[in-house]
Amino acid sequence: LSRSTLHLDVEHIFSCGHLLISHIRNRLTGQISNILLCVGLWRQLGLVRDKDIQSVMSLSNVNGKCNELDDG
Repeated sequence: LSRSTLHLDVEHIFSCGHLLISHIRNRLTGQISNILLCVGLWRQLGLVRDKDIQSVMSLSNVNGKCNELDDG
């Protein structure tokens, strides 16, 4: 049972990733892709609200550049 659940989780993540990383967004880094998947999941779980995301995106110091995060 746990193996089939894991398999379904992987398929779901792959499916979500395909929607996120299409031929249109093929220049996203792995780190940005992971961030987008996490924020999307947090939004689905109600941990992050749309207005919170919009507030962060409208900050003047958001320049579109990301510092590399440590693995882990």
